[in-house]
Amino acid sequence: MNQESAPTLIRALTRLVGRATIGIEFVEDYFQVVFDDARISVLSSARISQSGETFSTDTPEFRSTLASQSGVKLERAEATDEGIVLTFASGAQLTAVRDDSQVENFILDCGSIGSWVA
Repeated sequence: MNQESAPTLIRALTRLVGRATIGIEFVEDYFQVVFDDARISVLSSARISQSGETFSTDTPEFRSTLASQSGVKLERAEATDEGIVLTFASGAQLTAVRDDSQVENFILDCGSIGSWVA
């Protein structure tokens, strides 16, 4: 993530804190975390941790653990050197890992407010 886009992306992500997801959508080789008027598309690898266990995108447990976050409030959102980290009120933590070999890793679409690609 470059220095110019990071502050804007961070501000946009923090707007989602306190809001519940309305769905988790799996689309071929990526997934989306959906809110009422925003969505985060994760195009890179990811992992989710909950109750002391961590699952990567290539495991069946990843899909079910992430899907269980539908309807759960987002407690914290941050952009780190590793990528984007979303922490849910359930205690689950989703890390979307930035891959410098990819042009796009994540897309945050907030409708009329704007979109951010990192």
